[in-house]
Amino acid sequence: MATEKTVDLNSASRDELEEALGEECMRKIMRYRSEHGAIESFEDLEETPGFTPQIMDTLKRGGTIVQP
Repeated sequence: MATEKTVDLNSASRDELEEALGEECMRKIMRYRSEHGAIESFEDLEETPGFTPQIMDTLKRGGTIVQP
């Protein structure tokens, strides 16, 4: 279950993402990173199919984006 911990969406491990954001968000972030590389901004994710407003809300509350 998701907690209040925040994680860097670019560098967090699968376990860290799942702990902070939940399994569904972890899977979407891992797929995005595999297909597109580093996440530049939340807007990149908003334009990607499957990142619903509800998922984006979870990501913005529990994730940060640090540029590599």
